[in-house]
Amino acid sequence: AVSGLKSAAFAFLVTLHAFLIVGKRSGVGNKVALMCAGFVLALANMIRPEATAFFVFDIAALVLLWFIQRKTHEGFGVNGKRILGFAMAFVLPFGAYLLWRHGTYGYWLPNTYYVKVDGPSFALLQSGGTYALAVGLRTLALLAIPLGLLAAKIRKDVRLLYLSSLLLVMLVVITLVGGDHMALWRFGVTLLPLSVILLREGLEALTQEKLAAPIGALVVILFGAGAGFWTANSVRQHELTENDRARLEVEFAEDWASFGRWLTYYGESEDSISLLPIGAIGFYSGMHVIDQMGLIDEHIAHLDMETGKGYIGHEKFDNDHVLGLKPRILMANHQVTFSDAITQEQYDGAAYFEVHRDLVLPEADVLRTEV
Repeated sequence: AVSGLKSAAFAFLVTLHAFLIVGKRSGVGNKVALMCAGFVLALANMIRPEATAFFVFDIAALVLLWFIQRKTHEGFGVNGKRILGFAMAFVLPFGAYLLWRHGTYGYWLPNTYYVKVDGPSFALLQSGGTYALAVGLRTLALLAIPLGLLAAKIRKDVRLLYLSSLLLVMLVVITLVGGDHMALWRFGVTLLPLSVILLREGLEALTQEKLAAPIGALVVILFGAGAGFWTANSVRQHELTENDRARLEVEFAEDWASFGRWLTYYGESEDSISLLPIGAIGFYSGMHVIDQMGLIDEHIAHLDMETGKGYIGHEKFDNDHVLGLKPRILMANHQVTFSDAITQEQYDGAAYFEVHRDLVLPEADVLRTEV
C-alpha cells in the first residue's frame, strides 16, 4: 500500500512475534523465544494499538495449550513460567510507554483512535466488515484460514491451528476498527505473510491426504466464486479501481508538496493554515496547521460523533471551532469531499478572509486574512 508508512513495520513485527511463538517444529518456542515474542509484540503495539488484541489472544492460546498439555501429557512445551515470561516481556515495556504517553498527551490511546473509532457503532462495524471481507479476499486470507485449519487437523499440528486462529483474529480486529479508506488495502499487509504460509501448508497437506482433497477443492472453488462475484460487484459500484485510487493518492501527495513549497513564498512561517490534507502541505510550508478533521486537534478528535458512515478518519468536524481559531489561511479541497468540511458559505461569512483563486491546485480555494 502506498499510504501508511507504518504498515510494513507493523506487519514485520507481528509476523516475527508469531514465528517466535511457534517457530519450533513441535509445540511453542522456548522461554527465551517467548520472551522475545512478547517484547516484539510490545514494539508492534507502540506502532498500532490493535496489537493488544493479539496479546490477549496469545495469552488465551498459551493457557489453553498448557491446560491441554496437563490433561493429555502432550509435549507442547508450555508452562506457567514461560507464559509469565511472555506476559512480562510485553507488559513492562509497553506499560512504561503507555504511562509516558498518558503523562505527555493526557490520553491512553493515540489521537487517530478517537478520530476513527471512539466507540463501537453499527455503521462502524458495517464499514469494517465490508473492508475486512475485501481484504480477506484480496490477501487470500479467507482461503488460507480453512486450508490452514484443515492442514492442522490432518497433521495434528498445533502451530498451524495457532496461525489460522491468529489470522482470523486479525480480520475481526479490522472489522472492529472500521477498516480504512486508503487505496490498496494497507491493513491487509499484516495478513499477507501468514496467508502465504498457511496456503502452502494447506495445499501440501491436501496432496498427502486423499479424503481431504475433495474438501480442499470445494473450498478453493467456493473462494474463487466469492472473489469473482465480489470483484465484479466492486467494479460496477466504483468508477475507479484500487490502482487508479493509488495513482491519484501519489498525484495528490505530489501536488500538496508543491503547494506547500509554494506557500513558503506566498505566506509567512508564522502564519497558520487550516486544511484537510495536513501532512505534506504543513511539512513543506512550515506553517502552523489547524486540522479541519481532528487528526491533530484534541477538541475535534474527542467530539461525540458517530463514525463509519463516510470516509474512515475523516468524519469528525467542528467548523465553528476551526473558524474560531482564526487561521490566516484556509484551504478547501473540493476534489475530495469529506463529510461536512467547512463550506463555501462559512468561508464567505468570515469577513476577515480574502479569496485567492490563482493557485497551483485548480481544485483548491485558499483564503488569506488581511489583518
